[in-house]
Amino acid sequence: MTLVIQPAPFLMHYGILGMRWGVRRKVGPNGLVGKGNSTSGRKLTGDANAKRFLDSASDEEKKKFSSIINDSKKIVLTVFREEGGEHGDMEADNQAFQSRVKMLEVKFGPSDKRDAATKQAVSEVELDLDDYLYKAYAKAIDEEKKRSVKHTELIHYGIMGMRWGVRRKRGPNGLVGSGKGSTAKTTTMNKSSDSSSEQQKSDDYITARILRSKPASELSNKEIRALTERFELEKKYNDLTKKPKSVVQKEMEKIIVDVGKQQLKNYLNRQLGAKIDSLPLLFEKEQKKD
Repeated sequence: MTLVIQPAPFLMHYGILGMRWGVRRKVGPNGLVGKGNSTSGRKLTGDANAKRFLDSASDEEKKKFSSIINDSKKIVLTVFREEGGEHGDMEADNQAFQSRVKMLEVKFGPSDKRDAATKQAVSEVELDLDDYLYKAYAKAIDEEKKRSVKHTELIHYGIMGMRWGVRRKRGPNGLVGSGKGSTAKTTTMNKSSDSSSEQQKSDDYITARILRSKPASELSNKEIRALTERFELEKKYNDLTKKPKSVVQKEMEKIIVDVGKQQLKNYLNRQLGAKIDSLPLLFEKEQKKD
């Protein structure tokens, strides 16, 4: 018994010097690739030629073109969703070729029945049309990626100066002030106490604190007037609601002031006495110098 090993089928790809992934070069009339005729799969230069071909089609042909493009887009998006971005891009390339062949058949008929003039017209538009269709299918993939991000990723936007675990107070206008925030609490009890304290603060109080954190150059006359009025009212209110001091507190403050005055007086006397005592020595030194 003879064991025959069959080689696995494979696809061989041959390129040229200077070729780049995703870049297609135009083929000249002699069948060779010329220099400087490359068009990128993402940034195409033959869009005008492809659009001219599509615009020149009749209404019936445009309907067929639209049907071909929509069917190919569905196939490309299906492959992208099921197999991933790389396979979706390869399928976009494949469907661009398939769509181009079908659209040229609609416009010029089967390839084996075209005359020389028709073949020349096809050769002038086929590569640009292929690139144009690839761009349309790649754009459909990009739009699908953007839609899928909304459902699969959580995007968080912050502000300059934000810190982890620090929450800043939000003003009545919905904006966050530049003042210091309050550190987020971890326990339920602390959270409830924070929320209750936030509810007790009025909108005018929060707005005044936000305005005070800004430099005067950023405030309008109306805002400065409102801020000044707010703090004057707060000062008057604090003076009116201040609790009177007891007799003991008044006596203690008086004793502290008297002791402070006596200590300061003693310190100054010591300093002046030392300076006065050193005057004769300084006088003698000056005489010796003379």
